[in-house]
Amino acid sequence: MRWSIKMVLSLAVVFWATLVDPASAQQQARPAAPAAGKAAAPPIDPDGSRMQLLLAKWAKQSTQLRSLDVKIRRVDKSAKWDDEEYEGRAMFKSPNQAWLDFQKVVTTEGKPRQLVPHERIVCTGKEVWQYRSDTHQVFVHELGVQQRQRALQEGPLPFLFNFQAEEARKRYLMKLLSENEKCYVISVLPQLPIDKECFSAAWVELDRNMLLPTQIVLLDPEGKSKKYFVISGIKPNAPVMAANFQGQKLGPPWKILYNKDESQAAPSPVPAQAPRTGDTRQAPLRRGTQGGNVR
Repeated sequence: MRWSIKMVLSLAVVFWATLVDPASAQQQARPAAPAAGKAAAPPIDPDGSRMQLLLAKWAKQSTQLRSLDVKIRRVDKSAKWDDEEYEGRAMFKSPNQAWLDFQKVVTTEGKPRQLVPHERIVCTGKEVWQYRSDTHQVFVHELGVQQRQRALQEGPLPFLFNFQAEEARKRYLMKLLSENEKCYVISVLPQLPIDKECFSAAWVELDRNMLLPTQIVLLDPEGKSKKYFVISGIKPNAPVMAANFQGQKLGPPWKILYNKDESQAAPSPVPAQAPRTGDTRQAPLRRGTQGGNVR
């Protein structure tokens, strides 16, 4: 299932006082080159033992999560194109349900910034519903039994919800780069083809108290572009309504397409809109000026 691999996440820093500029995330995650004539600082975890202890703590904390509600700000950076920014919200419910909704940030000179509906992803546990506002199409991906078990175990999603230490050891080479009183910074190199299709390297900033990511940065497979996801408003075990994780059919001009064959999956998603912070009710699909924008 490729929608989740390429979707959710490049994640970036947050939490103390104000939102951090995502451009600073990689600077913090990647150790700076030593100045001429100065020796590089020794690694803080040369034998990897501290990373292994952290993996165990992280996984233990994750087992206590039954649901998660977060706000996400995503910035796509490319050497060829202008930066693209999205704002959104994500909700997860154990064991394998997810709801992600994003708006694109549009700026026009002399006008206030606008949030334009872009995409919504709903994982029911048995199906994935992908709503594309730009084409008024709904792609429904049916999940086999094995795919259902992996629905939230691809790409960057395992870092955010249902994190499993043993699975992480098999799939990634993870190193503890730095830490302070508020967070850990971890580098991640994918080892399996399914993850290498999504990113060639990642950096995760893990909140020291919650043991949840406040930032993830993904470098694309070609090493030419990056995705940053800044996570804020983190609500572990917040009440989330079951209705949020049900796919909904929309009327004209929307068209619904069923993809039973994974090889015919829809284009990989790029984010969209955020309902109001703290609203744990179902976020309805409202009909907009174009007949059915995802809201």
